[in-house]
Amino acid sequence: MAQVWKMLSRVFRVGHARYLVGRDLANNAYYELPSLSGSQDPRHTRRAAPSIEELVKDVERQQLVLHNAHILETRERARQAEKELQREHQHALAIEAQKQQAQQRDLLRAQQDLELAAQSTQAPDTTIHATTVQPQRRGE
Repeated sequence: MAQVWKMLSRVFRVGHARYLVGRDLANNAYYELPSLSGSQDPRHTRRAAPSIEELVKDVERQQLVLHNAHILETRERARQAEKELQREHQHALAIEAQKQQAQQRDLLRAQQDLELAAQSTQAPDTTIHATTVQPQRRGE
């Protein structure tokens, strides 16, 4: 009796019978499980299984997407490398500018020291300068 019911359910597509719908490129089998309730969401389903040509085109599209993604990733890496080189170059220029500023500062200090030394070796100043004397408190 069970075999008769199974055969009738396949013929009339009722019950929990599975129906082979198709296969994909990896030879995976896809089955249909009919539902009488109608509660399934039909918006994102196809009535017919995709053909082999559609599957081949989809695989080609996936390969193209991967290839394009690889190209974009390579470009992005090259752009990041160029950006890093520019940053390193600017850093080197900034360090060089700091070194030059330090050398100029040292030269200016040396010139000032020489001028002070030259002034101290000249004749003593005989002019009288006014000064303010602050009184000191006792005990300090």
